[in-house]
Amino acid sequence: MKRYFFILMLLSLSQECISQTTGSDSVSVIPGVKSAIALYQRITGIQSPLYNGVRHEGYRFGIKGLAYFASPGWEAGSVLYDGILYSNIPMLYDEVGDKLIIHNLEKNAAISLISERVSNFYLLGHTFLYVIAEGDLKTSGFYDMLYRGNVSLLAKREKYIQEKVNQLAIDREFISNYQYYIKKEEQHYLIKNMKSLLKIFEDREREIKLFIKENDLDFKVNPELTLRMIVEYYDQLSNS
Repeated sequence: MKRYFFILMLLSLSQECISQTTGSDSVSVIPGVKSAIALYQRITGIQSPLYNGVRHEGYRFGIKGLAYFASPGWEAGSVLYDGILYSNIPMLYDEVGDKLIIHNLEKNAAISLISERVSNFYLLGHTFLYVIAEGDLKTSGFYDMLYRGNVSLLAKREKYIQEKVNQLAIDREFISNYQYYIKKEEQHYLIKNMKSLLKIFEDREREIKLFIKENDLDFKVNPELTLRMIVEYYDQLSNS
């Protein structure tokens, strides 16, 4: 009985501190709470709610490319799940299924977490938020926060399996299909090209066109870098 009372105290402490120190797109936590959460994880072990997902079977051998974000293998990351922060968790982000996959070390199994219970996760230098569909955001799911300020830039990272039939077999390959969104005044806008971007930032169109020219930016060549630099510049102009 004392054991479970102690666990409840740890949970209460961690949830309170997280709520005071994290925003909707942050998985940071004050250092003093990390040790409490780590102790909670050691005590609860396999019974932790983090492992109550569905087994992830992966993809068939022989498909070209990667199904997962930026890495073919497990990478240490953090996830805010049901209001509890878990750190140093082996994980993958499945861009085909839009699922966060964690490694259950005790059972040596890949577990697909319930997406709606994931507030956000941090992996390979990127913070992914679970966002509800709204406006131009047609699909609820995980979005990569590329920049956050008075205006924000998000990326929807999706992949699909392309099949090509040849004389001997079917060739399969993972194909990326990334889309970018700007959040301005609580609304999300899909950015298809430079024209759609300038329409959103029409109040600073002249300055932005000059900034694009001076920095030799090309949306078609490198959309992610181009958008991140422009959004950050627009934010600086808005704050000046």
